[in-house]
Amino acid sequence: MFQIATDIDVPPLTAADVAVRVDAGGRPVFVIPDDVARALRRAGKAGWREVPDWAYGEGDRYPTGGLVHTAASVLLEVARTLPVGVDHMDAKTRGQILRDAAVGSLYAFVVGRSGFDDNTRWWVDYAANLDLHLPGSLHTWPGGAIYWAG
Repeated sequence: MFQIATDIDVPPLTAADVAVRVDAGGRPVFVIPDDVARALRRAGKAGWREVPDWAYGEGDRYPTGGLVHTAASVLLEVARTLPVGVDHMDAKTRGQILRDAAVGSLYAFVVGRSGFDDNTRWWVDYAANLDLHLPGSLHTWPGGAIYWAG
């Protein structure tokens, strides 16, 4: 059974804080401040359950109005309004992000600033910076609660 999680402290996040990149493998990456990434990772991992016999898991739901939901909503809003011209992003990838965001999902990597190198377009010591990587993808549950799954 899915649970509604207790909200946790998340530093404020604005659209201006989010940098959209494409990694060297051609995948979208949303880069956010480290302190926000760490807080959202804790939120995403709260109540994490692996589904038996599937390579899939998901965390608890966060209701509207809380700090976790507010920060996650900023990520979805950036995805919904993704401009043309993101370096290395093709029209197909942009279109998919826009379509997914329109129904409340974000299929992109989300990582703290210190965990992504803009020059190499790759992770900075992934294992040492795991606390900066959000788990799975972001989704909206019917009724507006958000959660991570993947």
